[in-house]
Amino acid sequence: NFEYSDGIMIIHCLKEGEILDSFEMPQHLELGQLQKNRKDDQQAITGVHESGHAVLTTVLMKSLPKVIYSVLSDAEQQGFTYSSYPWNYIARKEILPRVAVMLGGYAAEIVIFGNENLTAGASTDIELATEFLSDMYKKNGMGKETPVHYSISQLQDNAYHEINEVEEAIHSTIEKALNLALETLRQEKSFLLALSNYLADNRMIKKPGIKRIYQEKGSKQIDLIEQGDSLFYRRHLKEQVEKTREESINEPKMQDISMNKYKD
Repeated sequence: NFEYSDGIMIIHCLKEGEILDSFEMPQHLELGQLQKNRKDDQQAITGVHESGHAVLTTVLMKSLPKVIYSVLSDAEQQGFTYSSYPWNYIARKEILPRVAVMLGGYAAEIVIFGNENLTAGASTDIELATEFLSDMYKKNGMGKETPVHYSISQLQDNAYHEINEVEEAIHSTIEKALNLALETLRQEKSFLLALSNYLADNRMIKKPGIKRIYQEKGSKQIDLIEQGDSLFYRRHLKEQVEKTREESINEPKMQDISMNKYKD
């Protein structure tokens, strides 16, 4: 019979249900060690980086992350912020804040540590932001250019990435998004610091804890979006239908216009 408690494996030798002997074996589990709070520079950096994503998700997207990690057992990834927006589409007006959220870790390190102490580690975020804008502008018709689709057979080495106007738009949007991220994080520095400090000492925080810190340290309280089933589109459609119906009722009929002509 085996039992495990506080890093020790307790082994009981039994015969017909009776314990004949017991002994203990200390267990040095690598996974457990990897998941422990380190409380070092790396955890502090990761705490700040992930808090940047979380603060901007809360403030710009009005949605709380579900969980944030500042320590992971993954050797290739130091931290992670998991967010899931309560709506299932991307509107044009969301593009800039979404990219700002993606660059939130990069911006947070600048705000907290200073530009000269910025660390390498935002490459994935920058890549995701660039690819996201590329898809929005080139495939989804969200840019200023007329939407056009090129088949791969018409291109060489993804030549559509060399369209200067679109590439300039991507660069411009990333610059605007980074400025938005920096400005927002400076305004919400108390929230950013409190969340970063918690994650520097604790390997994770879940949604209720994030909400508590936001309510205590946020510069302004935002109506967070919990349900995303009816935010704009259905209501706007119904309003347009009703407006058209009312206009149709109030519009003079051709027969009435003709009768009025003879009366005059």
